[in-house]
Amino acid sequence: MNDEITINFGADHLEASTLIESLAKFLIMFRSIETNISRAEPIQWDVIRSTMNSPLSLTLAPRSNGTPAPSHAGKVLRTCYRGLAELHRHASLPEGFDDHSLAAVREIAELTHKHRTQVTFDMPGEVEVKIDLALAGHAHLVVAKTKSLYEHGTIEGLLDVISKRKRDRFFVTETLTGNKVECFARTELFHKAYELFGREAPQRVSVEGRIKTQFGRPKSMNVETIQRLRGTEELPTLDDIGPMDLTGGLDSGDFVRGLRDA
Repeated sequence: MNDEITINFGADHLEASTLIESLAKFLIMFRSIETNISRAEPIQWDVIRSTMNSPLSLTLAPRSNGTPAPSHAGKVLRTCYRGLAELHRHASLPEGFDDHSLAAVREIAELTHKHRTQVTFDMPGEVEVKIDLALAGHAHLVVAKTKSLYEHGTIEGLLDVISKRKRDRFFVTETLTGNKVECFARTELFHKAYELFGREAPQRVSVEGRIKTQFGRPKSMNVETIQRLRGTEELPTLDDIGPMDLTGGLDSGDFVRGLRDA
C-alpha cells in the first residue's frame, strides 16, 4: 500500500474557507493519531497531487523535513483510514484515536455538511470512506462514553522513560496493571525524577497529583510530589522477621485455656 491519502471535496460551490478549515482539522486528526501510536520525529505532510475538476481532490503524502517518509508514516495512515472506516460502521473507539482526533472528525463532517460539501477519504486499493453526519454521530457518542475524568490520587510503579522533547515529562508504569502513565512536573520534580532514572537499577516511585483518567485507566498526571520506594530487593524477607510471641510467654495450652475461661 502506498503511503498516501486522498481527500475529495464534492460540491457545486466550494468556499475557500471551508476547504482551508477542513484541511486544518484533518491535520489535527493526523497529528493526534501520530502522537498516540509513535514517539518518532513529527511527520511533515506534503500535497503531492491535486485535481481541480469536481470533486476537488488533494493527495497528501508524509515527509520528514524533505527526506523520504519515516518508517511509521504508513502505520499512521493505515490507522487513520481503518479508524474512519470502523467509526463509520459503528460507535466504537478505533485504535490510535482519542478525544482530539474524534472531535476533529466530527467538526469536519459538521462543517462540510453545513456548506453542502461531500467529503470522502481514500487510500490506494481501499474503498473510500465518507466523512458525513453518520460518522460524526458515532464520533460524538464515543466521546460522550469516554469523556476524561480528573481526580486527585497516587500512582505507584516503575520510573520508565524521561523525555525533554517539547515539554519535560516522564512515565511511570503501574506495578499491577502495566499501564504507562505520562507525568508532567515542575522543574525541580522533573530533575528529581531524572536523578532517580539515572541510577543503575529500575526505580520504584510513588507520584501524587491530579490524574486524568480516560477509558477507565489513568492516562496522565500533573505531579505534585514524587517519592522513591524501596525496590523488591530491599523489602524484608521472612528471614528478617524474628519469631513472633502470640501468647505473651505462656505455654500454648495455658494460653488457650485462658481464652476459653475468660
